[in-house]
Amino acid sequence: MKLSFRGILFLVTLFYVVRAQDSVVHVLENKIREEVKLASEEPDFLVKESKGCRQKGSDYLQYVKGLVSDARRELKQNNNRRPTTQYSIYDLVFPIAQYLPSWVYPQSIWKQDPITRRRQITKVLRTSPLITRPRATVIRDTASFWTKTSSNLLEHNYTVSTEESFSSLLQSAEDFVTTATDAELMDPLFLTAGYATLEDAVTHFLTNNLEEFNHIIKSINHDFNEIVSLSGELRCSLESIRDDAVEQTKMIRQNLFANQIEKRLRHLSWHIRTELQNLTHELREVSEEDKDTSKFLRKHTADSLRSEIETLNDIKMTLWKSKSIYNHVWQNAHNELVQSPTSYNYWVDVIDEIREAAIILGKSLTKKHQKSQHSKCTCGYKN
Repeated sequence: MKLSFRGILFLVTLFYVVRAQDSVVHVLENKIREEVKLASEEPDFLVKESKGCRQKGSDYLQYVKGLVSDARRELKQNNNRRPTTQYSIYDLVFPIAQYLPSWVYPQSIWKQDPITRRRQITKVLRTSPLITRPRATVIRDTASFWTKTSSNLLEHNYTVSTEESFSSLLQSAEDFVTTATDAELMDPLFLTAGYATLEDAVTHFLTNNLEEFNHIIKSINHDFNEIVSLSGELRCSLESIRDDAVEQTKMIRQNLFANQIEKRLRHLSWHIRTELQNLTHELREVSEEDKDTSKFLRKHTADSLRSEIETLNDIKMTLWKSKSIYNHVWQNAHNELVQSPTSYNYWVDVIDEIREAAIILGKSLTKKHQKSQHSKCTCGYKN
């Protein structure tokens, strides 16, 4: 009996040992298959990586060849001489002055009026040495393109975004009025939360708009600084143009918001709160059975507030018109940089240059004549 029991126990143990071995073998087979699969995929991965590296190497080689070609072209144009970097004291002062108080380097020291800087730019481009004139022309052309991109940022990015946010704010105010004057939805807690939400929405609109405007101005100034970093004799004139354009842009926005948008939005928020509070007091004096009077008061208040909200729609037209005002400012900056023979100022400058040249020539001839008179001998005697 003991032998048969031991035999059965041995067979059972042997059975589980065999099963365990089969399980281990199965796991090992799966791992081997995965390793074989990864090994078969690795060459494809390496091939793709090598192709990518070859492509990057080819692109970089083409880039280097392009740089060499540009360098050879530049040397050929300048008789195998590399143009010296043109810079002035202003290229050293302006980058430092922007981090200092305005009184350290006031505008009265360096800023030029529109006529002076317009003529200075033309003079530099006309009288600069041939080897450096292309560089000055590129700076002038890049700055003129900068005026266009700056105008587009203000017209299409900032102003459009302001219009959309303003329309959304007015719609939120109208939705609040509709809900607050509804008999079923009107509730003291809802009104209290609604007043705070509307006031926060107005503040959020004004704050975000100012932040967006400042971000765009910062971007405009950053792009300008990159362009004029080494502009030599052009630097002072270009800085004067930038300063006028940016300050006029800030003034337009300040007048628009300080005199119209902010005051009227604050008043709208206050007016909605006051009218709804008055409605609440009036409804308390009306009996619950008098449904008609209650309905009339709600409708009258809602219509009155909607009319008040609609009066702010004229601000949308003002915002739309501000696009042309911004464009006018930056178009003037562009015209100072690039003068057209069809413009009035172009011929005014030409006539003034001719007059100045005639005066200089006259003075030079007068000096030569006086010098020739003094050089004649006047000490001889007649016999």
